[in-house]
Amino acid sequence: MTVPVTFVMQGTPPSFSSSWFVASGSLTESLRATMTMKSLLLFLLILFLTSLTLGSADAQRSAITGTVNSSVILPAGDKQSKLSQLQWDINDKIIAVYIGGAVHTHLDPRFGNRLHLYSGNGSLQINQLQMEDSGIYNAAAMYTGSTQFQNTEVQLVVYEKVSTPKMEVLSNVSSAEFCNVTVNCSTLHGLWVASDCSWTQGRFTCRETPSRDSTSSESLQITAAGDSIVCTASNPASTRNSSLPVKELCRTPAPDPDEHRDPNYRSRAATAVVVTGVVSAHMP
Repeated sequence: MTVPVTFVMQGTPPSFSSSWFVASGSLTESLRATMTMKSLLLFLLILFLTSLTLGSADAQRSAITGTVNSSVILPAGDKQSKLSQLQWDINDKIIAVYIGGAVHTHLDPRFGNRLHLYSGNGSLQINQLQMEDSGIYNAAAMYTGSTQFQNTEVQLVVYEKVSTPKMEVLSNVSSAEFCNVTVNCSTLHGLWVASDCSWTQGRFTCRETPSRDSTSSESLQITAAGDSIVCTASNPASTRNSSLPVKELCRTPAPDPDEHRDPNYRSRAATAVVVTGVVSAHMP
């Protein structure tokens, strides 16, 4: 059984990034067992008044990326000092609190059991990430021996994991002297790129023609790396590669077996043809 609760305080505490200090969520049985409604209200009031009296440090800002169904840890201020009290919020909703030595992370049903608050340094871990978890998270923390709150602002962006790109050869013109290959690379989301690769001056190179999807922030690029043609699919949070070995694409023709046995074979054969022709021309 849960009891919906909404707290509203007029004014703008310097310790919080939000314009209103609003906590909206649900108190679970475990939270009610360790804290009464009155004590929570009292804590929020003290936190508000203390922030007005003591002030707060400028917010530390950082950005973190993650992929769907993975986990991320949002840092909160000073990792060397002992935490005294803390709250995490997003979109003016408190989602995690550290009060009097107790951790509470079931304040917003949107996150369910996916949050873990580290009482040692105040960092917040979000598990089983969802695309909807993207946003700006704010932490207001006070550490033992400190006279002001330390604010942290973390921008989290969640991406889908990129798929392994598929490569195919569109054309292949090879000989003992040169090798020209055109390859195509594509992803499951329809992004694709083609590139012309060739063997020139003792090295294999590809014309780099990157392709980017502005909607998903996914990009594709074909490059020559060592003895392989490599296609790389990436976004700010993940990378996948596919490759084609150059040796399988650029094969030289097999040598003439007679020429291999006798390096003078071609010159002697040509001489014999010429001599025969001369003799035939003088016959009656």
